[in-house]
Amino acid sequence: MLYNVASSFVKIDETQGIIQNASSGNSIEVSDEATTDSGIILKPGDSLSFNDTDIYVRTIGNKNSSVRVVPFVEGFSAGSSSDSDFDVRKYESAGILIYSKDAGGNLIEKPIHYVNPESTNAQLVAFGKSIVATTPNIYQATYRVTKSLCDPPDYSQYLIVDSPFNEDLTDNCSVVWNPAGTVSVSDGAANFNKTYLRSNEPVTFGGQDFTISFYANMDSSSAGYCAPFSAAASLSNARLGEIDLRRDNAASSFSTEVFNGSGSFLGSVTLSNLIGALHHFELNYSHDDSALKYFIDGELKATQTCSIERLARYIFLGTNNYTLSASIVGTISHFQIYDGVAVHSENFTPE
Repeated sequence: MLYNVASSFVKIDETQGIIQNASSGNSIEVSDEATTDSGIILKPGDSLSFNDTDIYVRTIGNKNSSVRVVPFVEGFSAGSSSDSDFDVRKYESAGILIYSKDAGGNLIEKPIHYVNPESTNAQLVAFGKSIVATTPNIYQATYRVTKSLCDPPDYSQYLIVDSPFNEDLTDNCSVVWNPAGTVSVSDGAANFNKTYLRSNEPVTFGGQDFTISFYANMDSSSAGYCAPFSAAASLSNARLGEIDLRRDNAASSFSTEVFNGSGSFLGSVTLSNLIGALHHFELNYSHDDSALKYFIDGELKATQTCSIERLARYIFLGTNNYTLSASIVGTISHFQIYDGVAVHSENFTPE
């Protein structure tokens, strides 16, 4: 719920929850009594938890401020036998945020995990694990669940590569690209004509959750065994730490290949009908589950069981290090890597 507050104190309807200063430039005062200078000052973006108390808030200065309040809707203990059956689907907003308390009983502001309430088989989880009585001690704490009245969590802290592609490929946001052949740029997309891009330096990910996503539109004239995305830990040995999404010769289907840091093959899956149209790709790895999920246009198409090590890998767009001469004709845009979070576990709508 959003409140528009002025210089006089306004009483908040809720008595427990999270209050956040949602204004862009004004500080606010939050107090349990309607008295100036009796409370806590929150700068823009700051938040504060409150529990079983009346809350009053005012803006500091002459301009009005926006204040977001997210109420607690249920509290529970990790030792409860019913926790694993907790149904998050009854909350119809953007998602569920789980908060923990520290040793002193104070609420930790940063949410532990986000759960999509649209999931058909949802359970509350912390760091990817269901909260049940047998969970290790790290989870034996009191958790609170809030009904999210704002946008889904901001995963920008995990975003280690973000390439909307500007004209200067040698200075492209968080990665420097080396083009092989002519790769032009228009409207934030890299245009390939049997050419490819390679990151100048390796990018470290794996050994924990990660997400790789991008848009690609590959023409039927793309070379057999071309790859819109691949990664390899060595430029001289293509199989070391390789993660590869490549075309099956001249077919419309694609196969994946994953190798460990010693070059041992970890498995493959097949994805169909990916040539001749714009598609959104997401490779989503859950380290706890040893599961690499492949989402095409937001729909889960395949899951591969494998354990992906944490390695520094060179990134290839348009080809793979094993068959450099096989490259795509088409476009790639919005290439991103998130290290430390599997952004989606269920079907979603790409942005």
